[in-house]
Amino acid sequence: MKRILVRFTFAAAIVFVLVLIVIKVSNNNQEKTKIDLYVMSYCPYSVLAENSFRILKDIFGDQINVEINYIVEIEGSTFVSMHGSSEIEEDMRQLVIAAYYREKFWDYLDVRNSLIQSDNWQGSLLLVGLDPQDIKKKVDSVGKALLLKSIKKTDSLSIIASPTIYINDKLYEGKNDAVSLAIAIGKELGIAKPPVCKKLPECFSDSDCIQPFKNGRCVNTEDLKGFCEFNDAVKFKAYLIESEDCLDCSDYTFALGTFEKMFRGMLLKRLDYKTDLGKKISKEAGLTKLPAIVFDKGIEAAMNYNRASASGMIKKSDMSDYYLASSLLLKGRLFLDKEIKENTITLFVMSYCPFSVSLENALIDKIKKDNLDIELEFKYIFSKDKENNIVSLHGKDEMHEDIEQMIVQKYYPEKFFDYILCRNKDIKNRDSWRECAISLGLDPKDIEVKAFEESKALVEESERLCRELGITASPTIFWQNNYSLSDRSELRKIKGLEKLSFDGNTGSCK
Repeated sequence: MKRILVRFTFAAAIVFVLVLIVIKVSNNNQEKTKIDLYVMSYCPYSVLAENSFRILKDIFGDQINVEINYIVEIEGSTFVSMHGSSEIEEDMRQLVIAAYYREKFWDYLDVRNSLIQSDNWQGSLLLVGLDPQDIKKKVDSVGKALLLKSIKKTDSLSIIASPTIYINDKLYEGKNDAVSLAIAIGKELGIAKPPVCKKLPECFSDSDCIQPFKNGRCVNTEDLKGFCEFNDAVKFKAYLIESEDCLDCSDYTFALGTFEKMFRGMLLKRLDYKTDLGKKISKEAGLTKLPAIVFDKGIEAAMNYNRASASGMIKKSDMSDYYLASSLLLKGRLFLDKEIKENTITLFVMSYCPFSVSLENALIDKIKKDNLDIELEFKYIFSKDKENNIVSLHGKDEMHEDIEQMIVQKYYPEKFFDYILCRNKDIKNRDSWRECAISLGLDPKDIEVKAFEESKALVEESERLCRELGITASPTIFWQNNYSLSDRSELRKIKGLEKLSFDGNTGSCK
């Protein structure tokens, strides 16, 4: 499979081709060089090393065998990683792909590493022809076992630095760039000195063949003799529709860059949603969230249309001839059909989730201390199990706690913040909620009666809302009821919260 994205440009390739060209003439019968790479998947230095090995694998081919393991700690029964729970999920995702779809592993890394800390892993999978639902199911079933096996190997060498590289079981202490690694591998392969390169190829991959409004292909790449072929790209219109109401909707960058590479004839126009044309196209295309990328019918004649359509990267609008970028590539975080609640932060939480508890405490303390003109409301996350029963991630005790908090928020809003701060000191102690209620002048019996009478309706409404919005992670944050924040750090873009501090618990429960 051709590489989807290429980190090293043609100019960079020239720098080290003098070293690498020898690989094509070296002895194919010698044993493989064994390379063990130990990483944190979100670490930028690990990403650099992986990108280097991606290039080296293309050149060395079967002469090297690269295995990646992950640096993760175990505290009790919990995985802990430097960059949070999302990094652990990415570790498991990569292990699953390596185990079940080895031939696509490096292609996935190539795409994913271009925006590794984005939560849009589904789009990266689609680009390399993998099914996000299939990968998720495999992560849920075998991800932890694969990660435990990887951690065992990492711990056997007491590795804590990311990245750490071993070449043929010897610690490599050089630089992580492709040139330095190529020289080290060359020594292991018994190559004393590379021959002089008399003529460089025109290209190494399709990404080196670029002309305005031309489709370019790098052909005859064997033995480093590639050259470019071009044909006219079909031109069609595309619209990036944005809104100034977003705190930060720049996460279209990945999707837009992908489409610009796939469709060289795409004529892009940026529109604000509030302009007449922006409103017209949004309505005709049936948009419900922004930002969005909309393509006219001309895309059907473009090279790569079939690939983009079959992989789910684009889909036809139900209301017109427009095509839309898939939500797996561009999720859209500003909801067009939701009522605006001025200066309101909505937290979707699980009361037992430690990441929610830390954020609740930080926000309540900041709002109260600075007397901010910000409304803070809580909503609670429920889902349905296989038997269609409504459940809470941390069990029945958490569900009871959620219901009690909903009752206090509904009937005693003036005491709700103090109740939350009291409960969060000992949140999993089911007996202490009564003590918190009494300390605030609330009657536990009254709360219990109201909970008994209203719990069914409250829980069903909460589950419905979470299902409609696709909310499964605690905490999930909305601003003004119609904008979903990418993570808690985006709260600092809200006036008054610029210096909001967190205690380090920045992951999520899901």
